[in-house]
Amino acid sequence: RFMSATADCRLRFGKFLRMDGQAEFVRQGEMTRVTQRAQYQYATLLFTCFVEQKSGLVAGFFYKPLPPEPVENDWFREEEVTIGGEWPLPAILLIPKDAKKPLPCLVLVHGSGPQDRNATFGPNRIFEDIAHGLGKEGIASLRYDKRTKVYPAEVRKLTACTLDDETVDDAVEALGKAASDPRLKTSPLFLLGHSLGGMLIPR
Repeated sequence: RFMSATADCRLRFGKFLRMDGQAEFVRQGEMTRVTQRAQYQYATLLFTCFVEQKSGLVAGFFYKPLPPEPVENDWFREEEVTIGGEWPLPAILLIPKDAKKPLPCLVLVHGSGPQDRNATFGPNRIFEDIAHGLGKEGIASLRYDKRTKVYPAEVRKLTACTLDDETVDDAVEALGKAASDPRLKTSPLFLLGHSLGGMLIPR
């Protein structure tokens, strides 16, 4: 299973580069959970391995891509923020440097399914590419992790999951977050949605 998973990683995330930092060991009942970050060509992955303490056998092996760290360069600065009330969601607010005010600001809205702030698909980070390109042109942006990605277990427990739960409510919260930032209070705000997100923008 490990060999199959690492081969899949190479196909999806490019060449393996290095292991980052020290492995972490946490005892959980009769298991030991081992986590380790790995750097691939197009993404940073978190490997998680469960080992039986008595036998030393591997009981499970999993991996997931981690969102890239916010960046700061000559054109823009990215800041970690949180949107939402009942369902707090991690987000990134991008503010251009030395741009004329009022800064226009774009809120990026995902398509269906549990997606991260960058609309990551394999090695591609579509929303990040859009945000960085616009940032160099003096346009601010806000992108966030979807509720269904951050709270998958809680969403599954809902008796009904509506379009508001899936997309609309959090997009409205993101607009409110952008509007409340002192640097954007007089800024024109825009929504850009992909697939389901685009369909629901009028709503």
